[in-house]
Formats: sequence, structure tokens, C-alpha cells
Amino acid sequence: MTFPTVVNSGAANSGANTTSWTFNFGFTATSGNLLILCVVSDSTTGIDSFTSPSSWTLLDNDTSSFEVTMSTWKRISDGTETGVTIGLAVSQGMAATIHEFSGHNGLTDVEAAAQSTGADSSPNPPNLDPAGWGTEDTAWIAYCGWDSNPGLSSYPTNFTANQRSSEWNNATDGVGVATAVRANLQQASENPGTFSIGSSQEWVAGTIAIRPSADDPSSASSASSPSSASSLSSASSASSNSSSSPSSASSNSSSSASSISTSSSSVSTSSSSGVGSGEYQQVSATSSVKTAAAFTIPADCYFVEITADTQEVRYTMDNATSPTQTSGMRFLVGGRSKTFSIEDFIRIKFVRGAGSDGVLNVHFLTDL
Repeated sequence: MTFPTVVNSGAANSGANTTSWTFNFGFTATSGNLLILCVVSDSTTGIDSFTSPSSWTLLDNDTSSFEVTMSTWKRISDGTETGVTIGLAVSQGMAATIHEFSGHNGLTDVEAAAQSTGADSSPNPPNLDPAGWGTEDTAWIAYCGWDSNPGLSSYPTNFTANQRSSEWNNATDGVGVATAVRANLQQASENPGTFSIGSSQEWVAGTIAIRPSADDPSSASSASSPSSASSLSSASSASSNSSSSPSSASSNSSSSASSISTSSSSVSTSSSSGVGSGEYQQVSATSSVKTAAAFTIPADCYFVEITADTQEVRYTMDNATSPTQTSGMRFLVGGRSKTFSIEDFIRIKFVRGAGSDGVLNVHFLTDL
């Protein structure tokens, strides 16, 4: 695997109320690398608008009326950046973090979830399922900003790399920021756990995904890598496993499968991604939550490719949570197929998106 790599990072705060603050990175960025900037400000009158730094592209910004405002930006370095000047409409305290990545796939392949907000001691970044790609060596950033000066207690579980934080320690006008990176597991989506701060405060939190470079063969979908397949259990052992086996998934949810019309071409054909051959099946996605047991899973299947045919389909991969027609991750009509290992596929629950019933297309890959 070759994930985008953090080569430099930093954090600082303004230390005073101001309408213009120059955040010095503490390094000079390398030309062609990706820069991710997260900035938070104190706010006493609702949203205080930032002035976007020159030549930076806005990723996401807070639209709540909380006493903290947060925005994120992205930029491809020209090799001269040592800092950035951030403007604010009202004089307030600010704090920021910066991360520099190599091995990325360009500015377009950086996505952010809509920010979440709250008022407690557990800032909770939202789930992110990038629309532009599926299971790849994606790097994920979890970030948050908070009001006052409670102090940071901990980062989300698994976000152990490049942890950066800064807080202006001022009870009235103080503000803090924290970011951390996860880049060690191929997955199609990420729902970070919570940060922890020292006391209940208003906060903003978010999640960013960075796609790996297409020039690296391992950045392709995991189904295209024979070595990935070899790390999975064999088809025969998958069939014999109890709770995690495809056959068990089918038997455990036979009631839901019996109520669904399933069709299968049962024809060996080339994969849409050029990966191998296998079997296509379709299942109607209705307003009722269904599971992978709605499909007949071939015993020799290693991976599945999934697309939505006529209607957006929502899904989750958490046994404790079911999707709704307006929440959960998404299979988009006309979007790229998403590839899952068979172990991940049997955890899926799905339901149609808002609107009419749709069709979920699944290509069971049985020949790599």
C-alpha cells in the first residue's frame, strides 16, 4: 500500500484578538505537494467570515451560529509557502493547523464532509464517503475547533499520526484547534471517533479524505491487487467460517432475502474495472432496509464491485446502525463503482435514497 504521506505539519494560535493573522508553518513546502489548512476563530456574534487566503481553495466552512467558526482550505504548493495570512471580519482569536502531503492525486481528489457541530466535551467528526472514489489507500484527516480554553484531552481512536493542536489559553476569547491523520487501512469511507476536550464547550468538527496518486499501482481499487486477495481468507475457508462467512450471512437473514426479487446473470464476464471475471446480480433497493443476504454470494468470491443503477442507494457497514433514505453512505448513479472485500460486503445494510425505488448492481469477482 502507498498512502498519501504527511511530510510536514504544524499548529499555532494568534495569542490575541485580531482581524489579520499570519500563521507561520515552521517549514517551506515542496512544490507539487498538497497543503491542507484548518482554521478556527472565536465568535461572539454567530458566524464571523474569514477572508479566504489568496490562491487557496475552500474545502468546507461552518454555517452554524455557534460561538466558534471554522473553515478548511486546500492548495497545491508552488514551493514558496512558509505561512499564510488569514483575515477575519471581526477581531477575534484564531488557531490553525497545516499538513503537507506527498503522494496525492491532485486538488480535485480531496473531499470534505459537511461539518458537524455540538456543545459538549466530545467533538465528533462526521462520516465521509468520498463521491469520487471507492476503496483505495485514502488518507483521512479528523479535525475540530472549540471555544474558550478547556484543553485537549484526546484524539479519535486510530487517528494516531501527525497529531497537531494549539489553543489560545484565554477564558473569554480563547479558541483551540486539533487535527490528526489516519493512513494505514484501505477502506471506502471513514467515520472517526470523537475528540475529547476538558469541559463542555461549543465546537465544530470535520473529516477530510485525500486520494492516493493514480501513478502508484497500489492506489487502484483493492480488487485489482492480487496481493490483497492473497491476504484474505480463501474461498473455501470463507465458506466454512461461521459468523463472518458469506453462507452464514445468507442463512442468518433468509427472511429478508425471501421478500426480495433477485436476478443473476450467472455469466462469466469482464469486470467494468478490468480486474477479472465473475457474476453480476441485481437487487431492488426499496424503503425497507436490506442486507447482503439479499444476494446469492458465490462460494469462490473474493471481492465485490457495487454501483447504483437508477436511483441513489444509501448504506451502512455497522451492525448497530441502519441507513435511512436521507442518511448513511451513498452509492451514486453514474458514480464510480465501489469495491469491497467479501468480509466487508457481508456487513452492508442498504436502502433506497430519497425518491423512487432503485436497483443495486453487484459484480461478484471470482477470478482475479
